[in-house]
Amino acid sequence: MLEILSNNFGHSSFKDGQLDAIFKLLLGHNLLAVMPTGVGKSLIYQYVALLKGGITIVVSPLIALMKDQVDNLSSRGIPATYINSSLPPTEQLERLEQITSGKYKLVYVAPERLRQYFFLEEMLALPVDLLVVDEAHCISQWGHDFRPDYLHIAQFREAIGNPITAALTATATQQVRNEIISLLSIPEAYQLVTGFNRPNISLEVQRIPNEKTYIRRKIKYAKIAELLIGWKEGAAIVYVGTRKDTESVAWFLRERVGVLAKHYHGDMEPVERKEVQEAFVNGDVSVIVATNAFGMGIDRPDVRLIIHHTIPGSLEAYYQEVGRAGRDGKSSRAVLLYHQRDKELQNYFIEKSTLSYFDLTLIYNALKQLDNGSGRIWVKRTRLSEKCGFDKEGVKVRIGLQRLEEAGVIEQSYYEGLHQLILLREWKSNLINQVMIEIQNHYQRKKQLLTKMIEYAENKAICRRKFILGYFGDSESLTTTKCCDLCSPRSFKIIKSPLGQTILECLSLYPGQFGRMELASFLCGTLDIGHLHKKTSFGVLAAYGEKKVREEIDKLLRQREIKHDERGYLIVKPKNVSPKPTNRFNGNTGGTPRYGYAVE
Repeated sequence: MLEILSNNFGHSSFKDGQLDAIFKLLLGHNLLAVMPTGVGKSLIYQYVALLKGGITIVVSPLIALMKDQVDNLSSRGIPATYINSSLPPTEQLERLEQITSGKYKLVYVAPERLRQYFFLEEMLALPVDLLVVDEAHCISQWGHDFRPDYLHIAQFREAIGNPITAALTATATQQVRNEIISLLSIPEAYQLVTGFNRPNISLEVQRIPNEKTYIRRKIKYAKIAELLIGWKEGAAIVYVGTRKDTESVAWFLRERVGVLAKHYHGDMEPVERKEVQEAFVNGDVSVIVATNAFGMGIDRPDVRLIIHHTIPGSLEAYYQEVGRAGRDGKSSRAVLLYHQRDKELQNYFIEKSTLSYFDLTLIYNALKQLDNGSGRIWVKRTRLSEKCGFDKEGVKVRIGLQRLEEAGVIEQSYYEGLHQLILLREWKSNLINQVMIEIQNHYQRKKQLLTKMIEYAENKAICRRKFILGYFGDSESLTTTKCCDLCSPRSFKIIKSPLGQTILECLSLYPGQFGRMELASFLCGTLDIGHLHKKTSFGVLAAYGEKKVREEIDKLLRQREIKHDERGYLIVKPKNVSPKPTNRFNGNTGGTPRYGYAVE
């Protein structure tokens, strides 16, 4: 087994849990494996696929994740491919033919592909030995919302003969694990949980002052800048809540901080998204500002910093995103910027994705209008969404069709291209009312998940790592030397305050070039000194205002962290040097110093 591992995957030994999971699958057991990010969950099913005679189908949530996995396998000579919407129809058909001819051992697809007519027809004729659901938490996290096709994996599994099934994820509470097993119809599955702790990632929450909305936004920008100024080690991901924020924060970092940052969100053109992903993975870009659409399966081992500009909707989502740091095992940092009103955005997302009774009747009536009397309706979801006056992406229609199918008033059949066959049934108010109860229960559950996330952010007493691990039911791996801002604050290199850190960084870069007033104006972006307006620190503290920055400069002067040079310009005071006696003008014999500022 070690020889196969070395020859095909380049590893000399198995990691914790891998061998146990591999043996279970080889012995014919279904598997649910919950293992931390970076410990090699993918290798489990890839190894088993090599030893099986038939093919392995991998259900994967994102195009980027599929491509990354297939590229990695192909580079090692393991026959793998993917079929997704990034490929033109002719190439999709060509790859499907190659799969049926036995060219590939592993096939990566999205859950939506499982209901495509031609794909399903071909899979029915093939020996599928293993069905894998990668990032299996998406079944629970996305299946009830914008990716309802996750709820039909069990139906596909039954159609192809109930092959051995493996579900893999890094984060899942016991409740979510039970739901995954139930929705995949694998009640007898062996559960392997190796722990949730990532001891190399330090956890931190920075509270944002209770200011007006636009002031809070600027303060968050400034804090992000403070975390990134002069920072060169590895890569960083800044997670924000909206597509608009990805662009504005990335622009701020480029134009005001001098950090080469790219933005990423789901509404970008596929080619542009691919370019950004590859630039990040290849190391050409090391700072990405993104929505939660970025990161899953992006295998860059040296991500050292995860910043959350906006609070996620659940601890599961938060810990998934945090887990993208330090995949190489080296020390990394996760910082959540939190204000109590941040929950408003997540509440908006919850309300937006929750269907009403009226929404369901609207979708059903729209289908009736499209019916030619046969009860068989071919329709694009986007067209149906437009007819109902919903979102252009058709998310609400996808959820609504799933709910109507659960009530038995429609039946969703297969896809052909972008069209789906919908079979119309009789409206049943009593069953719709039962579905509405389920919708309300799901709504309340999402509210509870958000409440727990807020509880984590506002917690001031319990170690953050202990809080998270306790939430996931892991009480066996709490010990670590570098933990969080509550139980080991000295592990974070914050000098006096974030403002002070930024001022010291600036003076280290440009010693002896600013007086007190000039420095405050430069850092707030109101003073253009020749070419320096293009430099790293220009305007990074604009959110605080010059008065606040001057007060911090004064504080650093009193604490003797900085001083004036012989010309009255500010420099960082050398460490381990005894201060020399000075007069009230710091040695200036020609009267008051620059700008009339008297120092100790």
